[in-house]
Amino acid sequence: MRLEDFPEDVRDRVVPAPGGRMVYECLSCGAKTPADGLHCVCPDCGGLTLLEDEDFGRLAREGGAFWRRLF
Repeated sequence: MRLEDFPEDVRDRVVPAPGGRMVYECLSCGAKTPADGLHCVCPDCGGLTLLEDEDFGRLAREGGAFWRRLF
């Protein structure tokens, strides 16, 4: 699909700009590390990390109707 194929009111969200408060969270010990670099393992315990958006709730502000229209 081309960008022009999407409704005008959702085009700016098809390729979103990076945002949110991104951190790496260790799956073993729960430590959080800023996402200012690549951290595949926890610097505290060596466990695997998961990239997490601490502001994920901001997506709910758009409402379900918007997301259905986009996807």
